Amino acid sequence: MDKDQGTNDREEQMYSREGVWIKYAGNARHIKANLPHHWRIYVADEPSGILIDDLVLIGEVNRENFRPETNTQSPGLVAWINIFGDVEVKDHIATIRLKQP
Repeated sequence: MDKDQGTNDREEQMYSREGVWIKYAGNARHIKANLPHHWRIYVADEPSGILIDDLVLIGEVNRENFRPETNTQSPGLVAWINIFGDVEVKDHIATIRLKQP
C-alpha cells in the first residue's frame, strides 16, 4: 500500500489519543477512484494515516487550534487542516474534541 493512501489497520478497533495535533486531509486517490474513505487523518508523530468517512468537531474553533496549511512542493499531501484536541476514531468516523495547544 502506498504510504500516501493511509491505513485501516485499526479498522475494527477504536483508536484514541489525547492532546495531539491531527492533520485532516482529503484522499484524492480514493475520491477519483470512487473508493470509500474519502478522508484521512494523521495523528501527531504516527507515520501512517487513518482512512475515515466523516469528521465530527466538538468545541470552539479558533486560530490556535485550527490551522490550514499547504505544501505544493511535496508529492502526495499538498493541503490539510491542522487541528489540536483529543481524537477518537470508530467505524471510520473521527471525533475531535477541540482543545487549546
